[in-house]
Amino acid sequence: MSITSNILSDRLPPEWGIQRIIADCTNCHSSFLIPESDLEIVCPFCFQGNLKQSQSLFRSEPPEKIIPSKIDSNRANLLLDKFVNEVKMRCDDFSTQQLINRLNLLYLPMWLVDATINGQWVATAGFPQQVKSSVEKYSNGSWQSQDVIEKKLRWEKRSGEISRRYDNIPVLANTNFDKFLTSSNKNEYDLNQSIPYSPSIITNDRIAVPNIEPNLAWQNAQPTFEKLACNDVAIACDADQIQDYHLHPDFLNLNWTQVLLPVLTTYYLDDDGQYQIVMINGQTGAIKGKRIASQRKGFLYAGIAFTIALATFLLGLGAFAIAPIIPPISFLGLLLIPIAIIATIIAGYFMVSPWNWNKAQYQQDD
Repeated sequence: MSITSNILSDRLPPEWGIQRIIADCTNCHSSFLIPESDLEIVCPFCFQGNLKQSQSLFRSEPPEKIIPSKIDSNRANLLLDKFVNEVKMRCDDFSTQQLINRLNLLYLPMWLVDATINGQWVATAGFPQQVKSSVEKYSNGSWQSQDVIEKKLRWEKRSGEISRRYDNIPVLANTNFDKFLTSSNKNEYDLNQSIPYSPSIITNDRIAVPNIEPNLAWQNAQPTFEKLACNDVAIACDADQIQDYHLHPDFLNLNWTQVLLPVLTTYYLDDDGQYQIVMINGQTGAIKGKRIASQRKGFLYAGIAFTIALATFLLGLGAFAIAPIIPPISFLGLLLIPIAIIATIIAGYFMVSPWNWNKAQYQQDD
C-alpha cells in the first residue's frame, strides 16, 4: 500500500472502517482521531487543552499494522498501585484511583517505510586468520620456546554492487512519541508482535495523527537502510568486520504505511497544581512519569514533630527544675529529653525527605 497524497478533512475517510472526526488540542495543538462524543474532552497528550473539531491535512490510507493493547483495567490497576505506593509522602491527588479515573488508551502512529537500494560500494573487509608465533620463557634454569596461536584479521579491499529490498523499517511519525519512551531506546515496542490492522481492534480509542511527514521522516530512516545494506555487504564478503565502507545508493520505490502503537495516558496534580503526566506502554506495561512527593506534607509533618519535640523538651526542663523538690520526677526529665531529640530528628527527616525524592525524580529525566 503506497501513501501518495494528503486530504484536507475534518472526518476520517471510510477506508479506515471506523467513525472518527479530526480534532485539535487548544493547548498543545496536537491532532487526534476521536469519536464525535469525545469533543471538548481534555487532551490525552497535555491534559490542559480541550479537543475541538478542525480540518487537518490527513492521509486517507488506513494503517497496515497495529499492536493491540495488552494492559486491561486490572493490570493497569496493579501497575499504577505499585507506581504510587513507592512514594511515601504523596500529593493528595496522586492516588491509584485518580490515575485510573483519568486513564485513556491512545494509539500512536509510527511510519513503516519500504525501499529498494541500488548502488555501488567499496569497503575494506576483515577476514579471520590464525597466526602462529612463539614466546620465550625462562623456566627450570633454561629458556624454553612456546608456540602461541593468535586470531587476527586480514584486511582486503572489496567492491561491488547491491540491489536489495527492505520492508517495514520503523521511523517516528509524531514528535510527541519521545514523551512516551521510558528510556532513550526507540525500539521499546516489539513490532514483530504487530498484526494486520482491523477496525474491530479499535473501539472508542483515540488515535494520534502523524505530524512528521514522510519527506522529513526519511532523514531518520535513510541511515537505517544504509546500515542494513552495510550488514548485507559484510555477509556477501563473508567478512568478520567491515571498515572504510562507502555506498553510493539510489533509493527506489518508497512505500509508506503506518503501524499503531498503544499507550495509556493519565495524570495527577502536584502541590502547585501542575499536571504530572503518567504514561504506560500498552505492550510492555513500562511506566514513565515523575512521582512527585508532597513538600507541603513534609513541612506539615515536620511542624507536628517539631511541636512535639519542643513540648517534650520544655516538659523535661520543667521536670529537672522541680527535681530538687520532688526528686523522683527527675526520671521523667531523663525520659522526655531523649524523646525531644528523637522528635527533632524526625522533623528534619520530614522536611528533607520529599526534597531529596523530588530531586532524584528530576535527575532521572536529565
